[in-house]
Amino acid sequence: MNTRGLMELIVLNIGYEMNILPPTIFVMLVIMALVTTFMTTPILNLINKKAIKETKEIQPTNSVLKVLIAIGNPENSKILLKLAKNLFDNIKKVLSISLIHITPSTDTNPIYSDQFAEDSFKSATEEAQLHNLSIETIYKVADNVEAEIVKVANQNNFDFLLVGAGQSLLELSRIKKIPFIKNIKWLNDILNRIPSSSDLLYPGNLIKDKTKYFIEQSNCNVGIFINRNFTDITSVLIILYEKEDLFLLFYAQYLSKNQNAIITLIDVNNIISNNNQVINKIDKQFVDKLNIIKVNKIALKMFINYDLVLISYDTLNKLLEIDKRLFKNISSTLVIKHKKDIFH
Repeated sequence: MNTRGLMELIVLNIGYEMNILPPTIFVMLVIMALVTTFMTTPILNLINKKAIKETKEIQPTNSVLKVLIAIGNPENSKILLKLAKNLFDNIKKVLSISLIHITPSTDTNPIYSDQFAEDSFKSATEEAQLHNLSIETIYKVADNVEAEIVKVANQNNFDFLLVGAGQSLLELSRIKKIPFIKNIKWLNDILNRIPSSSDLLYPGNLIKDKTKYFIEQSNCNVGIFINRNFTDITSVLIILYEKEDLFLLFYAQYLSKNQNAIITLIDVNNIISNNNQVINKIDKQFVDKLNIIKVNKIALKMFINYDLVLISYDTLNKLLEIDKRLFKNISSTLVIKHKKDIFH
């Protein structure tokens, strides 16, 4: 019996002994004290169970999808932010986007770090305001840029790490054509020794250097975006080479929903037909709109004339081993290393 009920009985007993309370009223008040005391615990347990149940029902819609965008060239932050919005907007989670820019410690003076931070996120902030996105910015100076980005992604439990690859190299061919450059023989010779932009942006080379570190060391899903004059998303190509690639359908589903993009799916060896269990988790309206091309072999011409190509990291490496020419003229591509389900 709790102290409130015990004190009530003591007071009632004193009132009865002093003939202040008649027997009938005394009995009624004692019964009331006993009933209200003993019913307190069961009622509180019932309320608590109901509150826990409501919390569990609410939690899925209030859970957060944390996306970290690593910015190298600040001018490319607009493209990466736009891509992230197209991929993850309108999901059944609260979208949280953070942008991180790491300046090598050898490239900056600590006195100007605040100015570097402001300049790094200026374009991204403007793009976020344009799309009514709330973003968090992270600026750091570090000796090892890649290690610091992975450290932030892992320690803060991000769900998806998006990094860009090769955007700045797109301008190399244009630089070679500038009349001023062409007239300087020694500078022109140096530039001609540098591989063409198509060679530098070759996915096989990109994935083998620094971007491979992100994929291998990050605990979250990783997207490597290869920019080939990317502007907007109206047509998307998905490559299903093996059943492990089916996760790409969840990304394509939201691209279709957010951008009303036309989705073309290259289905190698009837991956779709043989995995109905996964397909049943996808929105039926989206599945019905898919343009499915069933093939037994990947061909070079399949990758041309799309705004965006979605391919898994593992499939990319397998296809490169078969024929590196497959990706020579590929469109803008998002290579995704899938490690966990982030949509459910």
